[in-house]
Amino acid sequence: LRVVREWPRGPMPLELQSLADSNNGALALVASEGRGAAEKQLASPGNGSMVYEIEVGEEVRHVVDDLWTGDVVEWDLEEVQEKTVDVTVILRSGCKLHAARRLRDTERVSECRDAFEVTPDFGAEQLPLSLEIQISNHFAFWSNKQV
Repeated sequence: LRVVREWPRGPMPLELQSLADSNNGALALVASEGRGAAEKQLASPGNGSMVYEIEVGEEVRHVVDDLWTGDVVEWDLEEVQEKTVDVTVILRSGCKLHAARRLRDTERVSECRDAFEVTPDFGAEQLPLSLEIQISNHFAFWSNKQV
């Protein structure tokens, strides 16, 4: 899973991007207008990979919290032995009216890749958002999965 944060008014300047790239992405300057243009902090760019061992009949949830306007989350899921798992993606908000919405209906796949961007269409009352990826092995009778 990877979280990409846009510079306040467009892509990150090339000098800063090349600095982050030269450090294997270990350094990025993060700023989000949704939290105030004056708030700037040094942080990792949010890239990472996780490996989940899912037992028969079990489910795991991966949650990306604190998403604001301009934030992008990309994911690329793959079952190691090309077996299938059920994948559901849910978008959550603290606003009761928009508390939980299915971003992606449940699909039985061996791999999937997708992305989500928090656009200005989301009102201030809905922010921050959380993205929850549910990976399920409930349907399997004897096979554990590694995603």
